[in-house]
Amino acid sequence: MGSLFLLWTVVLIILGKALSQSDVYIDCGSQISYDDWDDDEGYTETGENKAVQLHSSPNSTQLKTLRVFPKHKRNCYALPAEASSLSEFTYLIRASFYYGNYDGHSHPPTFELEVEGMKWATIVTSNTKPQFYELLYYSKKENISVCLVQTKHKQFPFINALELRYPDDEDDRIWEPNTPAGLKAVTLPSFTSCGDERLPYSVLRQAVEAPNPTDTINLPFAFNGSHDLQQYVRAYFSSNINESETRTFSFYINDDYISTITIGYYNCNSTQAYVRSNGTLNVQLRPNGNSALSPFISGIEIYTALPALPAEATEEEKKK
Repeated sequence: MGSLFLLWTVVLIILGKALSQSDVYIDCGSQISYDDWDDDEGYTETGENKAVQLHSSPNSTQLKTLRVFPKHKRNCYALPAEASSLSEFTYLIRASFYYGNYDGHSHPPTFELEVEGMKWATIVTSNTKPQFYELLYYSKKENISVCLVQTKHKQFPFINALELRYPDDEDDRIWEPNTPAGLKAVTLPSFTSCGDERLPYSVLRQAVEAPNPTDTINLPFAFNGSHDLQQYVRAYFSSNINESETRTFSFYINDDYISTITIGYYNCNSTQAYVRSNGTLNVQLRPNGNSALSPFISGIEIYTALPALPAEATEEEKKK
């Protein structure tokens, strides 16, 4: 498919209570444990194992099976974490969903995902496209519950993989390759690092560029069913210019000026902002008239802060 994807994006959600230092990998629906992956036994008491009919990738073993929950409205996994009476630990939870027409009905369901009784996301599944959700979470508890909640009649929740990690490695992030329409692909020199930024090699080597120096790059993001969000945005910029050149442009979010980006020879830069939104963010890289080079970006990540958790649901409520 060629040198393909330019802008690498990841949307992570930061929640306000946490998880464990022990890594947990569950291949939901698998009949056996293998390598670092466990089957569902010991993590959930409900659900049925199924195999998907459509495979998104022959290398995605965890997407070939799933666990579906047709009997209760709310079904939960208990993930072992690091108990502490003094301080909270930080964890990354990743949930993967791929319908793959496992039931032969060609009707991908919609349902909700919860952590400790609080809504994490509305999952709108696809017949062909895998979906991944990530969450940073803070906790003192020895177990964290992740629940799937049925919200529509005859649309049963399912899950393909569930992971709990201590996020001390930048590669734990899922960077989704994306080439926005109308932008040019750029492959950069052999960057291996970007100062203190913890970025994968692939993010540093690929970027998108506006076709002309007078063009604006528009990057819209939407968050389903969300309003009055507090969000943290961080964007990264690598360089492919000559020693005598400088690339500079302005960075905006929802028409608010954030910063001026300047990138020199064999150099990378970043910018960050805390913003509020009503479920949509429009990131813009605008020419500022001070450079003969087009706006340019290598990657962007967006974190959404959710409110503190309400009182935890009881075990009986979780099973209803």
